[in-house]
Amino acid sequence: MIITLLAFSVLFSISLVSRGSSDISIIWTIFFESSSIRLDCVLLLINAPVIAPIDLNTFRKKYITFTGKCTGKYNQGLLPASFHPWTERLMEEYTSAISGLDREINKAFAAFQGRVSISCSEFLKELDVTPICSHIFNTYRGEEWRFRHNPTFMIKATAFMKLKGIKFQVGLIKHLKENPKDAERLGACVNAKGTPYIPARRTFNYFMNERLTKEIWGLIDYIGDKSKEVASEKGILLNFATAEKPVKNSSERTLFRRKRAKTSEICRLMRKSIYPKVSMDIAHNSIFQQNDFLDMLTHTALTHDFTESGSCTYSFRKDQRTPSADALLYHLKKYRHRLAIEDMFSGVFDMVLEMARRQGMLQRPLDLAIDMTDIMYYGDKEDYMVVGTKPRAGSNYCFKFATVNAVINGERFCLYAMPVEPDRKVDYPVERLMEAIKGKVKVKRVFLDRGFYSTRVIEYLNREHVKFVMPAVKSWRIKDVIEKNGAPYVTDYKMKSDWDKPNTWFRLVLVKGDYSRGNPAETHAFATNIETSANTAFLLTEAYKSRWGIETAYRVKEAFRARTTSKNYVIRYFYFLFSLTLYNLWVLLNSMLSLFLYGKLPDRPIVTAKMFGVLLYTVEFT
Repeated sequence: MIITLLAFSVLFSISLVSRGSSDISIIWTIFFESSSIRLDCVLLLINAPVIAPIDLNTFRKKYITFTGKCTGKYNQGLLPASFHPWTERLMEEYTSAISGLDREINKAFAAFQGRVSISCSEFLKELDVTPICSHIFNTYRGEEWRFRHNPTFMIKATAFMKLKGIKFQVGLIKHLKENPKDAERLGACVNAKGTPYIPARRTFNYFMNERLTKEIWGLIDYIGDKSKEVASEKGILLNFATAEKPVKNSSERTLFRRKRAKTSEICRLMRKSIYPKVSMDIAHNSIFQQNDFLDMLTHTALTHDFTESGSCTYSFRKDQRTPSADALLYHLKKYRHRLAIEDMFSGVFDMVLEMARRQGMLQRPLDLAIDMTDIMYYGDKEDYMVVGTKPRAGSNYCFKFATVNAVINGERFCLYAMPVEPDRKVDYPVERLMEAIKGKVKVKRVFLDRGFYSTRVIEYLNREHVKFVMPAVKSWRIKDVIEKNGAPYVTDYKMKSDWDKPNTWFRLVLVKGDYSRGNPAETHAFATNIETSANTAFLLTEAYKSRWGIETAYRVKEAFRARTTSKNYVIRYFYFLFSLTLYNLWVLLNSMLSLFLYGKLPDRPIVTAKMFGVLLYTVEFT
């Protein structure tokens, strides 16, 4: 073996000398430092006839790649762990580069403190990739960088391709040309006109396939994995694809195929973005992790079942071991107070809305509807957060929640939700809801039902300059106005307040018609602060009709809610907010699909709620 290896070493050295090269230390180091190397290892390194001219750079790269597999955790017994000092130094530099990237990724995210969402190009602009550049220069020691584009741009462009999930160089080039701002952030060269110069496909292909070794690819993959992990920890939305152009002139079969593929892609992205936000405080060594519990809860909610039977049917569907109902309830009871759940889901709602904004939704002023929903309760009326309500389903008591929803087709998101505490005045939830959405969306008008008709609510909305419409309670004074003036009719109306409060003024609008399923000949009274006249009053009632969309939304939300007999308010509150999250994701999926397929927001859902839920908990993380 030694004689054979020596013969190969001599012949290879002669080949190098014949080419005028004085760098023959590589093969002799192999011989002297590892006499146990096998003949097939030498053949693998050389990978060419000994007497043929061999490119030294190609040899060096093959050597680094091969020896890298045979050191550290990849040691397969072919070579000693300390095979070559050059390899040891590269492995040390690789470890050092990983540590450096850890610091730089955390530093880059620190620059976006307070932001809910950032684009991939914004993140990479702040990221210092010097550790990878240094590793490239150390790998190709002694060579010059012959690229027109600096290595920082090429590395960031490659990392951008990974983060965005772009599969081919052609897709990367197309994206950078259509989004020059992204190219500038990545560090592309700019010509005299200020337009970024994008490399050709052949340039990217050569860089990625010839210049990047397995170790450098590992560093770039590490950027993607670590950045997503840190973004999830800091509550920042990252790696969300931009809105795509709609599919045009496609056959029905092609449209169906694209719809199915896009639906799975969106559901997978939702799992990656939203699931980590719902923290259940599960130990890292637990048999079942958070995703398993959320998937089971999603299945239970879709079947509108109790947790006990839902966990059983879920185990049959998955055909494998799944969490039990007791385990789920055990983890939910770890939440000591409803405020912890409220804060957590507030962040979830913000992320869903940010994902919608990324697709161009929620940009225009929105019509909003504020309403109450009751979840009937059959326990002791003195229990925590139990309030009285109208008799329904055999009970006079319930847990009450207030929500604010957008009522525009394709954008019917639940923007915020909160519990209604006992003995609170009706204006308190209105103030809380309006404060919660301030700065998140533009408010055009707010529609409220008759239950909010009070001086406190109207005074607050007038003070905050919020345009509103709500049915007025037909007191004897309003009935007197109707008898004297008929409809249509508009007048300023003074609403008497409490003894310690000033009177409240609003515009009383009387109309005849069927704004609801009532008697068409009936006169309806509305309270508003919007400028209108008797001739245009019908437009106000037509706009109020859109509020009925919230009733449909409530039916869908209820279909997304798991049932429980538990008296624990924390569990009830968690189930309620989780159902709203599923509802929002369902709305987002339909809107994104419609934009992708038809280029417009949907008038009706494309994917049913049940189909969406099944896809959400069956699609795998990739």
